[in-house]
Amino acid sequence: MAGAVGIGLIGTGGVATLHANAISAVAGIEVAGAFSRNPENVRRFVAAQGGRAFESQEALLADDAVGVVAVCSPAPEHVAQAVAALRAGKHVLVEKPIAATLDEIDLLERESERAGRLCVPCHNYVYDPALVRGREFARQGTFGRIASFWMIYNQSHDAGLMAPGLTMRELCTHHAYAVLFFLGRPSTVVALSGNARAPESRADDQVLMAFKTDAGAIATVWGSFAADDRTRDPWTMIYKLLGTEGGFSFSWGDVDFRDAPLPGWDRAGYHESFRHVYEHLARRCLDAGEPPLSTLADARDALCMIEAAEKAIEGAATPIAYD
Repeated sequence: MAGAVGIGLIGTGGVATLHANAISAVAGIEVAGAFSRNPENVRRFVAAQGGRAFESQEALLADDAVGVVAVCSPAPEHVAQAVAALRAGKHVLVEKPIAATLDEIDLLERESERAGRLCVPCHNYVYDPALVRGREFARQGTFGRIASFWMIYNQSHDAGLMAPGLTMRELCTHHAYAVLFFLGRPSTVVALSGNARAPESRADDQVLMAFKTDAGAIATVWGSFAADDRTRDPWTMIYKLLGTEGGFSFSWGDVDFRDAPLPGWDRAGYHESFRHVYEHLARRCLDAGEPPLSTLADARDALCMIEAAEKAIEGAATPIAYD
């Protein structure tokens, strides 16, 4: 790259702060500025993170200093903002869930191809070098025949923030993508969900899914906003891949911070996942022309898996329709 590539952020909430912190930690990219609907929030954000306080989305997209747009706004706005950025000739990194329907993902893919620009789903959980290395070992056959994959997440969130579909669509999208990342497309799924903190609510705060591949491997994934794990070896966020000849595990629990303003902010693994995304984007994608680790095709498959799991809640094994 000739000079630093400017990243323009749409959205100035907590997730945007994590993105901006990550951008500032990676050489060759920088925060070019931000826009959200609240001008005061934008002013505070750029005062802390740098860059220009854009008065409109159109102004951000028109600025030649912005080479990449990070869409960090509420989920219902993701598709329209990503399409606008692509049509303005920008590369785009879109927070998950990137879209609510397969048709919307197909639209993003068409617009990305037409613009000749990247549109990258921010499935940041799998960009850690330890996970990439583990997948390479698995692909090389080092672990033998893969038998099982496990991904477990337990972090309490305010029950008042829960909404129907939030745990499945906002959190467990990461789980579905991780299954694809390590095992490829599964063929069937069984699933359960429940509400442990506010049973009168329709917003389930816990989800269990088990996916089976045609090769016989089983992925068991668990996502819970209901409770923290404060036991001796906490299952806050762990991955485990087991084969007949070996395996690997990874945890967010190796480095812990205190006085976290939001759930997960006390875990270095969570913070660092955003930095790893931007390092890959800057070094591998923008510099070397390599593809991202998370693609729109992956996002489409992950949504197919989530939709199948939603149908399978408290039901029988459900085939996953990818077409």
